[in-house]
Amino acid sequence: MGGLGYVGVMITCLGWLMLFVGGGDVYNLHLGAIAQCAIVTGLLIMVYDGVVRGADRIAAALGRRAAAIVPIEQPSTGPDGEVVPARVVSHSVDADEFGVIVRRGDVKGRNYRQYEDGSVVVDTKYGPEKFGSLRAARLAF
Repeated sequence: MGGLGYVGVMITCLGWLMLFVGGGDVYNLHLGAIAQCAIVTGLLIMVYDGVVRGADRIAAALGRRAAAIVPIEQPSTGPDGEVVPARVVSHSVDADEFGVIVRRGDVKGRNYRQYEDGSVVVDTKYGPEKFGSLRAARLAF
């Protein structure tokens, strides 16, 4: 509970104090109604403080989680000195059923693998789809 929450507690306590000690309507002030308003107002201020602090914690946690899931990649240079765009994930050389993979990355949100012969396999929701070049894959999507 922060500063605003403590203010809510103090207003609520003041309302209870007025309710119990106030006695009758001295000077026609209607202390019972004022006490009830103070109690409700104090409780609402405490609830508001809790909601704001909870929302701040949730936003901070989501920010940390998003930063951990999506690393910010900086452009780098490839083995031959060319600048590799930030969307390229790796330059690993491995193989699968289509051949030797020389580059991985994404085309409009879909993962792709580029092979030695220049062909590209893009992962779609219906399965892998092979294209003759990266340009052809970009034009298809």
